[in-house]
Amino acid sequence: MSLRRWVSFLDTLEPLRFAGLFDARALLVTGAVKADDAVRAFDRGLAMASVAERLDATGLDLFDAGAHEKAIRRFTRASRSVREHLTTALPARVLEARPFDAASGSGQVGALQRELAKQRRGLGVRQLLATYGELITQVMPCVLVSPDSVARFFPAVSGLFDLVVFDEASQIRVADAVGALGRAKAAVVVGDSKQMPPTSFAEPSSVSDDAGDLAETAVEDEESILSECVQARVPRQWLSWHYRSQDESLIAFSNAQYYGNRLSSFPAPTHGRPSSEPDGRGVSLVRVPGTFHRSGAGRLLRTNPIEATAIVAEIRRRFDAVPKWDGVDAVPSIGVVTFNAQQRAYIEALLRDADDERLAAALDRTDGEGLFVKNLENVQGDERGVVFFSTGFSPTRPASCR
Repeated sequence: MSLRRWVSFLDTLEPLRFAGLFDARALLVTGAVKADDAVRAFDRGLAMASVAERLDATGLDLFDAGAHEKAIRRFTRASRSVREHLTTALPARVLEARPFDAASGSGQVGALQRELAKQRRGLGVRQLLATYGELITQVMPCVLVSPDSVARFFPAVSGLFDLVVFDEASQIRVADAVGALGRAKAAVVVGDSKQMPPTSFAEPSSVSDDAGDLAETAVEDEESILSECVQARVPRQWLSWHYRSQDESLIAFSNAQYYGNRLSSFPAPTHGRPSSEPDGRGVSLVRVPGTFHRSGAGRLLRTNPIEATAIVAEIRRRFDAVPKWDGVDAVPSIGVVTFNAQQRAYIEALLRDADDERLAAALDRTDGEGLFVKNLENVQGDERGVVFFSTGFSPTRPASCR
C-alpha cells in the first residue's frame, strides 16, 4: 500500500477514535478484520453488545430454562387440579347454601316435587316458574338461557336475578336484552365491538305509515346491547390478552388495523411448515380458478362450485393424513366458514355425499371438536385447529363477444 493510500485509510478510520471504538480501529489497522468486512463486523459487534446489555439489564443471563419449564408444568398441574376440584366443590357449596331440606315432602318443596312427578296435566315451564320461581332459583342458582327464553319463561319481576351476564353481547339486540335486564339487580355485558353486529336478514326495513308521528320521535336503538352500553358510557373493562392463536400472524392484522395494537399477543411457539400443510401453522392464501354464480344458475345460485370442491378435497386430504390411534379413527379439528348460506349448504352437501363415515361423524359431533361448516354470521365463538374461509366470490365473467 502506498503512503498516500495508508494516510487516507487512517484518516477514514479517525471517526472511530472519537466514537470510542478503539478496538474496532485497531482490528482494521492491523488487518485482523478486512476492510471489506468492516460493515458486517460492526453490525455483528453491535448485535452482540445489544444482547449482552439486555441480558445484564433484564437478568436473563441468570435465566434457567429447565427450572422455568418445571415451574410451568407445576402450575399447569395445579391449575388442572383446581378445575377438577371445582366440579365437585361448587355444587357442594350450592347444596350447603340451600335454606330447605330437599328430602322433606312438605311445604313448597314437596309441592314442587309432586308437580314434577306428574305424567299428565302438569304445569308448563312458564307456570312452574311463576309459581315456584324463587324456590327453583334456590335449587339451581345459576341459569344458562338465551335472552328470548328469559322473556318467555320467567315472570316479569324486577330483581329476580342477582346478576345477569350477556356473553357475545355484540350479537344480542337491545330489544332482546331488555327483558333480561329488567329482571336483574346487576348486569355484566361481555363482547367485542369489532365483531359483526346481529344480522338484519328478514327484518322490516322501515316503519309502517300507521306509526305516524311516533316513528319520527322514536330514538333508534344501537345495533347491539354492547354498543348501547358503550354509547351510554357504562364503565368498561378492557381485556387485552389474546390467547387463541398458536401463530401470531393469525391476529397480527386485526391487532394493527382494528385494535390499535392494544392486544397483548405472544410470538409463535413453533416455526416451519406453512398452514397449507396438515401440520402447518399461520395464514396462507390459496387461489382457486372458480366462478361465483351471481344469477341464472338454478340451485348453484350464489355458490362457487369449483372452490367448494377444492375445500372438500383439502379436508379429505387432512383427514387421510391423520392416522388411527389404537384402532380408533382420530378426527382433525377443522372449521369451514363461508360468506353466504348458499355456499355453506353446498359445501356441507358435498361432505355428506362423499360416502365417508369419518366425515359424517365429524360433522355430527357436538363436543366442540371435529368438523363444522357455518356461514359468517353464525361462527363467532367457535374454535378449531384449522379454519378455511370460503369467500366464494370471483371477478365477473366477461360477456361473450360475437
